[in-house]
Amino acid sequence: MLIESLWEEYGDEIEAVAQEIQPCEYCATQHYEQYILWELLDRALWELDGSGTLERRFSADE
Repeated sequence: MLIESLWEEYGDEIEAVAQEIQPCEYCATQHYEQYILWELLDRALWELDGSGTLERRFSADE
């Protein structure tokens, strides 16, 4: 499964983000888990874009 593979490879980073971002009192557990996944994806895309790799990839596809 994708999640299991990501956890095996990036478990420490996922735990660090989860500890950094605490759920608010109104968040349900499932929503918090989804938020963590979106936050990780967002950070990964920002890092990729910061290196210029993402921009080059989309430019090459056009």
